[in-house]
Amino acid sequence: MSTLAHKDTATPDSATVRADFSAARRSGLRAKDAAASLGLSEGAVVAAHVGEHDLPFMAVRLQGPWVDVLQALEACGTVMALTRNESTVHEKDGVYRNVSVNGHVGLALDPLIDLRLFFTQWHAGFAVQEAAANAGQRPSQSLQFFNASGLAVHKIFVREATDRTAWAALVERFADN
Repeated sequence: MSTLAHKDTATPDSATVRADFSAARRSGLRAKDAAASLGLSEGAVVAAHVGEHDLPFMAVRLQGPWVDVLQALEACGTVMALTRNESTVHEKDGVYRNVSVNGHVGLALDPLIDLRLFFTQWHAGFAVQEAAANAGQRPSQSLQFFNASGLAVHKIFVREATDRTAWAALVERFADN
């Protein structure tokens, strides 16, 4: 299924993971919590959604270099940068500008999005699309990056002001086909 770590030794097949995750999401669990309820890392669950299927949660595996992906985000305009751990959630809307890398440390320097990114921890990246819970609303679209244990290290979400044509071009450009 994926090289991302699982919390137990039994590795269910992708179809089972997708069905069980879908049921957990319908019950109201956040993606991270839904994955945990299956005994899997969030990254492993996202990886299970790569490929052809008709579920509301879909993923495309991305290829780096990750700094190139982040540099390409500038054309998308305003997005939301999200980084979290068990005690803190940091969300910021803005544009990824002045993205560079020095060794293994990436920088995004803008008045609204000012980040230090440690790319040595970035093991896998995905473009994720999830149907909205309410019909008539646009699906959620994001880029999600995980460490080797399947723990999310950074996520980027489309906002209302995001240029969706540029977003789609970015996903197509970095898709790992």
